[in-house]
Amino acid sequence: MAAAMEQLVAHTILQGFDAMYGRFLDVTGGAQERFESQDWPAVQLALKTRISFYDHHVGW
Repeated sequence: MAAAMEQLVAHTILQGFDAMYGRFLDVTGGAQERFESQDWPAVQLALKTRISFYDHHVGW
């Protein structure tokens, strides 16, 4: 019974991580292009978005 609970907890944590990491990759995918084109407002927005993902998934 405890092993089943451990598996459920591990699976839930992994799903949460995968969701956050997928969103993180979506946002960071254009980082080089934003930097090279000097699109500083977009750089700042991407940073804020990444932080909000972390706060949402990990924060208190």
